[in-house]
Amino acid sequence: MYFSLFNIDDILSVYQFEVTKPSIIIADAENVSVAAQAAAHHHIPKNRIIVLGGDITSKTAAPYQSVNMLIEQGRYLPPIDAYSLKPGAGASKVAFLCFSSGTTGKPKMTLVITRKFDFLKFLKGIKKYRITHLMYAGRSSLILSSLTQDTGLFLLKQYYSHPAAQTADLSSVRYCMIAAAPVTVELTQQLIKKLPNARLGQGYGMTEMCGAVSMWPLSQKIGTVGSGGRLISGTTAKVVKSDGTIAGTGEPGELWVKGNQITLGYYKNEASYDGWYRTGDEVKIDVNGDLFVIDRIKEMIKVKGFQVAPAELEGHLIDHPSVAEVGVIGVPDEYAGELPLAFIVLRQPVADEIRGNPAAVSSLKAEISKFVMDAKSRYKWLDGGIEFVDSIPKNPSGKILRRLLRDRVVRKAGVPKQKL
Repeated sequence: MYFSLFNIDDILSVYQFEVTKPSIIIADAENVSVAAQAAAHHHIPKNRIIVLGGDITSKTAAPYQSVNMLIEQGRYLPPIDAYSLKPGAGASKVAFLCFSSGTTGKPKMTLVITRKFDFLKFLKGIKKYRITHLMYAGRSSLILSSLTQDTGLFLLKQYYSHPAAQTADLSSVRYCMIAAAPVTVELTQQLIKKLPNARLGQGYGMTEMCGAVSMWPLSQKIGTVGSGGRLISGTTAKVVKSDGTIAGTGEPGELWVKGNQITLGYYKNEASYDGWYRTGDEVKIDVNGDLFVIDRIKEMIKVKGFQVAPAELEGHLIDHPSVAEVGVIGVPDEYAGELPLAFIVLRQPVADEIRGNPAAVSSLKAEISKFVMDAKSRYKWLDGGIEFVDSIPKNPSGKILRRLLRDRVVRKAGVPKQKL
């Protein structure tokens, strides 16, 4: 019997239902109406929807049973026989299906969980509960929590400028793990100042890896800046160049990994990986074994034969004082092949200041362009342009949905989609 824990409303849920064929849906009280629509679409009866949390007497939850009600009823039912696997069968049985970007055992520490993230409540919670461990995910998913109002490196930056952050009591924090996107040297240094008592570093992993394959060594109080750490015990990796040869020390290529933490494959997919898992990430490993993630290979921008990582430009642009959020893609160019184009969300005071003033808009674009020109090689300049937008599309775990940015270019300019 499969069940789905339903919590988000997006196109992924349709795919997840079709793959798992759930017989029971456990839905958060705030999302039960969305779960009911999905259940009807997949012909799952209402009595198979169970509400997690919330008041069962509320209008949204009234037609359904709650987890608490079932627990209460279960107290009066006879015990059931526990299901046991044959010796060795656990190595090949599916116990849990986890979808990318969407544990077992009792928690080893107290976890503080909120229904919805609120920055001020977050700061107060650290002081009230004397929280010791913070684990922050940037633009992709590894370990979920946050230091700011949402996911993304720009909010790590916003964290320092928020008035409440200047006086917040963070003295209890002893450990801070950052994952999902490289953090710039400047932001790392600021974070060290805010968390002087904490061990601080980054890690790298994917859903297919059941979490992590690398993290900074605990022998270092501060991990190597920009690095996703070093391979964890029992993990083997190789960096493969585009021609199929093995990359040397410091050379970029695709990361291939294997180890007991790698999942068995993709459910109902005969083309699942076997042996080595190809991550699709371009990385390089230095002489000390530190792993540096450059970007997704499919997202790389190819300018006159040179490869430009969107994440590198995004990480730099976010340091500009006017920039709140940014996403970079490549747009077709007859001469260069592709050129970098930056979609930028301005900080609110700046956006208000230049609104309705074309000259100020042009001046700011020129300033931001120069900010890149002064720091990056010629082929990394924003020759594809700069576009100011209200928001950057992201999935629930904070990944930038660059395909939607590319679709925006298609709709605006009529560029053939296959070239993007």
